[in-house]
Amino acid sequence: MGMPKQKEPNVTRLTQHKPITTMLIDLDETVYPTSNGLWPIFRERMDSYLKDVMGFDPEIIPELRERLFHTYGTTLRGLQVEYTVDTDDFLEYVHDAPLEQYIQVDQGLIETLHGFPQRKYIFTNASRGHAQRILKLMGLSHLFLGIIDIIDIAPWCKPMPEAYQAAMRLIGASDPERILMVDDRVVNLLPARDLGMSVVLVGEQEPVDGIPHIATLAQLREII
Repeated sequence: MGMPKQKEPNVTRLTQHKPITTMLIDLDETVYPTSNGLWPIFRERMDSYLKDVMGFDPEIIPELRERLFHTYGTTLRGLQVEYTVDTDDFLEYVHDAPLEQYIQVDQGLIETLHGFPQRKYIFTNASRGHAQRILKLMGLSHLFLGIIDIIDIAPWCKPMPEAYQAAMRLIGASDPERILMVDDRVVNLLPARDLGMSVVLVGEQEPVDGIPHIATLAQLREII
């Protein structure tokens, strides 16, 4: 993947780390809030794919989906390991939702992210096309240098440590202590912290001691 690479600026400092020069920001339920109701739509479409396309018994699908998700990091990765699945077809089907009914321009978030001179990348377990649609609807596309998606980091995904190492290679970042990772799931932040990255939890999940927490990404300025 041809990720644009720029010289890392010497800017904003978190007290426990070197100056942060790069931000890796999750997509779903991170750039937009969980409360917008979009995630249940994706879950319903995932269940529909498992039933209508892959032929699973509807009664076992909720348990199967959750088991694969918690075992492998994403349901897709679990399907790839344990079954046969068309990755592109799965991603397109699951993300084929009326996003414009749930996602709008967020001027506050635009102003917050614009105020950070660090290199910013979306780092998601979803697809590039899905990320591009979300960013366009929110008016954020111009604020990110690139998108690291589930295909880019294959055969890994968050929270596998190899996924974070792959992301660093893709963007030409050699020092994890100069990276800030922002995600809505603690389990995705712990491997990043173990590598030396600074981490911030955003959203409704119960915070963990030692991990700064904000309700929405627009509040990032309050942490840094």
